[in-house]
Amino acid sequence: MVSRSSKGTSGKGRSSTLSGCSESAFQAPGTTVFVGRQRREQASIDIIRFSAETIQEWHQADIETCNACLAGPTISWINVNGIHDTALIEQLGDAFDLHPLTREDIANTSQRPKWEEFDGYAFLAMKMLDDAGADRVVTVEHVSLILGPTWVLSFLEDEGDVFESVRQRLRTASGR
Repeated sequence: MVSRSSKGTSGKGRSSTLSGCSESAFQAPGTTVFVGRQRREQASIDIIRFSAETIQEWHQADIETCNACLAGPTISWINVNGIHDTALIEQLGDAFDLHPLTREDIANTSQRPKWEEFDGYAFLAMKMLDDAGADRVVTVEHVSLILGPTWVLSFLEDEGDVFESVRQRLRTASGR
C-alpha cells in the first residue's frame, strides 16, 4: 500500500512512503525473518532422546547438545519454544541442513498450513488452536514440525503445548 502526502497544490514536495508492509516483504526469499507478535522472553530448547530401552531429557539445552543428537541409533526430539529467535532457527537450520525456505516458514506466524518434502526431511507447518481460559477466546499458535530419519524438530511460538501427553507416553514407555 502506498500513501502519498503533498505540500501545496503545485505537486512540489511530494513524498511516497510504504506503510503497512512487514519487514519480510523486502527480504529475499529464504531469509529468516520473524513475523508475529514481538516477545521479550528468551527462546528455549528441550530435548528428549529415546529408544525402546532408554530415555534422556535435557531442558534449556544448547546447540552443541542438539548437534550431539544427530549421532547414534536413538530418536531425538528437539523442541524449540520461541520462534522469535531467528539466530537460533538459523543455527538449528545449519546443524540439520534445513532449506532456507523451511527456515523462513518456521519464523513466519502468518504461514498457512502446508506439507513439504525435502531431501532428508519432511516439513509441516500448522496452527494449534486453544480455547483455554475463562473468557473462552480461541488463540492460534504457529507450529512447525520437521521429521528427519532419526530426529524430530518442533518449533512453537509459546511454551506449553499439546505435545505434553506424547512426552509423558515416552517417559512411561506406554507408546509404540
